[in-house]
Amino acid sequence: MGNKIFFGLALVVLGVVLLLVNLGYFSPGVIFRLFHLWPLILVIIGINILFRKSKFKTYITWISWIAFFSIVIVYSLFGSNPEGSRIIDDRVVIEKLEETEFGKFDLDIGASTLNINSTDTDLLVAEISGRELNYRKDFSNHNQLASIKFYSKEFNIIDIQNEPSRYDFYLNKDVVWDLDVDLGAMSGKMDLGDVPVRSLDLDSGAVDLALVLSDKHDTKVSIDSGASNLSIEIPKSVGLKIKMDTALSSTNIDDLGLVKDGDYYTSTNYDTAKVRIDMDIDMGVGNIDFVYWD
Repeated sequence: MGNKIFFGLALVVLGVVLLLVNLGYFSPGVIFRLFHLWPLILVIIGINILFRKSKFKTYITWISWIAFFSIVIVYSLFGSNPEGSRIIDDRVVIEKLEETEFGKFDLDIGASTLNINSTDTDLLVAEISGRELNYRKDFSNHNQLASIKFYSKEFNIIDIQNEPSRYDFYLNKDVVWDLDVDLGAMSGKMDLGDVPVRSLDLDSGAVDLALVLSDKHDTKVSIDSGASNLSIEIPKSVGLKIKMDTALSSTNIDDLGLVKDGDYYTSTNYDTAKVRIDMDIDMGVGNIDFVYWD
């Protein structure tokens, strides 16, 4: 009986933790941090051995294992901040070099509020309020290419007693960007309406996100998202092709007047447009609203 209880509860807790990892509330690293608690298993086993002949054995088994898995869940949610994730307020400014024409921006963050917009002065400005982000930068090809990455090694779910982390990034609108964005559970807006973007790779958990695309450059967009609410604003002048794999999501894509061919939706001006946007969207349960802007 005790073994059945243990394995049943173990499967429930493991399933909950893995679900929260997939939804972006935890980083995968939290699973490894749970191994810090393995000595508690010895304590629980010892308690069950001591009371194996007690008439209350079944109740003690239930209570001890429920207590153990409760500790595991609480530790996962509110465990101490890992190195590199202390609470800070900071501003990072990366100056634009005269030779810089292309930028690669990698962003890997957990639960937060995110805003991305444009600037016409510096190469990139980051305003960080909340959990610290590490970052690195590199210039190559005679300073023509700037590679910038902001990331955090580990994430906890946001403490309910604190304000959520907020990250604001401003990208130079005279540089052609490739963006690789990996998000946990978050809300916010990526306003790229004035930013020339060559490629955008967005991988997210559960998000509530508004994405504004530009007509400054041909753009390839790849979105892989969990249970999310997305609003995607597209310039009306561009040629548009969208591949959709969103069987369990609601969308207003039929309102765009695109021609459907299998999983592809294509605008009638795709072949003649000066600027084209190609999108590949794979999303679980959620909602996607498309909006044209002039």
